[in-house]
Amino acid sequence: MKKITTALSLLFAAVGGTAIAQDGDAPVLRGSLSSIRPTKVTYAFSPIQITEENIGLGLSAEIFPSNNGLVSIYLPFSIALSPQDGNYNYDDRYSYNTSYRTPSPNNLPPSFYQRNAQKETIYFYPGIKIYPTGAFKKASYAIGINVLAAIGRTEQTSTTYKMVTYPDSYGGKLYGLEMASENVANLSSFKMGAMLNNTLNIRPTDHFYIGAEFGIGYTYINKFTSYSVERDVLIQFGVKFGYAH
Repeated sequence: MKKITTALSLLFAAVGGTAIAQDGDAPVLRGSLSSIRPTKVTYAFSPIQITEENIGLGLSAEIFPSNNGLVSIYLPFSIALSPQDGNYNYDDRYSYNTSYRTPSPNNLPPSFYQRNAQKETIYFYPGIKIYPTGAFKKASYAIGINVLAAIGRTEQTSTTYKMVTYPDSYGGKLYGLEMASENVANLSSFKMGAMLNNTLNIRPTDHFYIGAEFGIGYTYINKFTSYSVERDVLIQFGVKFGYAH
């Protein structure tokens, strides 16, 4: 993940440097950076939105308060879908290392098994974007700061097993496991932090919008249920298609 993050950062830095170059430095791009008609709002949909949790979808609205297009108010929303696999915790009291003594239902507590299946995580990260050369061009670059809040859900299944005995055909005992109880609980998680966002914007026409966005940041608050857990790196990467008017 660190290699991918570094590569994306270098890519956006290179694109940003090209986009803000002076006309004398980059005459080849003069046509591609030609001005387009100013718009007030850009609505966009991201069919692929990658976060530190998982892949998902994104929606956004970008508001331009003035016709110079130097600053915008950015209102993005994304959802990370549920991963396929969960995390497992075991407390197996009946492992084979007890073979040197005869296990008994009376001297061993129940065996415990827990599965944490992470479900969807919803992100909202409003912020401000700055366009060094203006937004109303065929190609432009923006850098911005976002405040992020995320709410997630984890389905925790806790199962306990007890040891039971069965008579065998020789008058002895066979030992086995039987489920004693199972409990399913929905647990919540919450993150809050800040991100630095880089965006490459393409406007083939006055109204059609294509964008690629990469943001990286860090959490100030990271909680699972009521407990504070280790702080996390925040990542948002997506390719967007939208309409400007």
